[in-house]
Amino acid sequence: MNKNKKVNKNINITRYVFLTILAIIIAGGVFATIEMVTSGAEVANLEKEEVKLIEKNRLLSQEFAKMSSLQSFEKMADSLGFIKPTEILYVVKPEGVAAKLP
Repeated sequence: MNKNKKVNKNINITRYVFLTILAIIIAGGVFATIEMVTSGAEVANLEKEEVKLIEKNRLLSQEFAKMSSLQSFEKMADSLGFIKPTEILYVVKPEGVAAKLP
C-alpha cells in the first residue's frame, strides 16, 4: 500500500509539473497574440499617418512652386507698393587716383 501511495504521489507531481508548463505555454501564446494584434493596429495607424503626410508634402510642394514663380513675386511686389522702373540708371565706380599714374 505504501508503494501505491508513492507512485500516486510521483504521478501527481508529474501532473502538476506538466500542467504548470502547459499553463506557461498557453499564457505565452496569449501574450504573443495580444502583442501581435497591438503591433498590427499600430502599423495600420502609422500607414494612415504616412498617407496623410505624403499628401501634405505634395500640397506644400505645389504651394511652394506656385509661390516661387515670377508671377507670384510680381503680384507680391505690386501689393507691397513696388513699381516697375521707368528709367534705368547705371552706377559706375570712379577710377582711383592710383590707376591714372603712369
